[in-house]
Amino acid sequence: MSSRVTRRAGAAAKAKLKAIVQAEEEEEEEEDSYEDEHVEEHEDVAKNHASTVLQTESLPQPVYETFQTAADLSNGLCIVRKLDDGRYEILNLTNAEASTLGNIDTGRLIRGDESGARQQILEEAEQQWKESEFKIGQVLGSVKLRIFRFLKLPIELRFKIYDYTISSAKTLHIGSHQYSPENILGGLHLTGTCRQIFAETRSMFWRNTFRVSGICKQIKLIVPTLTDNLREVTWTWWSTKNRDSKTLRMFADCKKLRKFHLCLTKYCHIGHIYHPTVQHKYQDEPAVQKFCKTNGFDLLVSLRGFELVTVRNECDPTLKILADKLSEVELKAFESFLMQKLTQPKDPDILTYFPVIKTAALTVGKKTSKDTTKSRSTAKASTKKGTLAA
Repeated sequence: MSSRVTRRAGAAAKAKLKAIVQAEEEEEEEEDSYEDEHVEEHEDVAKNHASTVLQTESLPQPVYETFQTAADLSNGLCIVRKLDDGRYEILNLTNAEASTLGNIDTGRLIRGDESGARQQILEEAEQQWKESEFKIGQVLGSVKLRIFRFLKLPIELRFKIYDYTISSAKTLHIGSHQYSPENILGGLHLTGTCRQIFAETRSMFWRNTFRVSGICKQIKLIVPTLTDNLREVTWTWWSTKNRDSKTLRMFADCKKLRKFHLCLTKYCHIGHIYHPTVQHKYQDEPAVQKFCKTNGFDLLVSLRGFELVTVRNECDPTLKILADKLSEVELKAFESFLMQKLTQPKDPDILTYFPVIKTAALTVGKKTSKDTTKSRSTAKASTKKGTLAA
């Protein structure tokens, strides 16, 4: 009897436990289905929102504006003026005769407007006429498929076009009119069409080789651009005291300059140096004896960070160093010396030649030319008085 009761109690407990487990599984399935439904609902909402955003971004702005009116308006080119009471005044230039527009009554009618709005809108239309003509040409060009969508081309094809139009095997002379980039590169004006094309062509343009003769007035304004972008440069050594030193210091500031081509002239040879300044470096080095006294030599041998350095004699027979003054062996020895020194790593602690100067600092204590002249004349007068007193 007791064993039957025990078995019945065990069976009841098992059935109760099974029912509890089944109920928990059903609750979990309901929760999972509820979560799946909500996730799908959120995903659908997100997709609909994304498609709406894309459609909104892809839709062009409306070109035509539609309105209804009881008046019988004719087709043609019109000038529309909005009135204060919600009405509009229209001047149809297509249907109006030139003689009618130019007669005395029309002039009186326009002058009779006390607000002057009629005359003002006609003057604005006259100023906007060329722009409107260009816009109409753009619309017709788009309709008749006469506009070439350059930016729709793949970027690889655009780079091919840039390679033919922006790059050149010739050396571009900065500061020269005859050999300027504008005269050599036929597609240089392409870089000024829009910001995207300017960004795409900027790096390709600076792959060209540039020749910098010196820091002159024309170049001084673009020195920051040169120091940020120059990669390969050809420089002519004239042995001038100030111009060469400024140019060499600019080369030391160049961040991307890796190829340096030095062009020698007869003025940098030791026998033709005018107004030489004292040079200190490598004065006992045999390979540089023909140039160690030349103005700018210390700055030249102090340049660092290049990957390639070449030295050649000037091609112009009136400027080149004659063969009896400089042999090919001496030229190669000088090139090897510069290659050894200038390809060493650049010292990051070197001070730049073009520091950032605040404009406010320049205005403090600034003297005009008249003040300077007065101070000089005062100093001379005081010197004469002191001489007479003595």
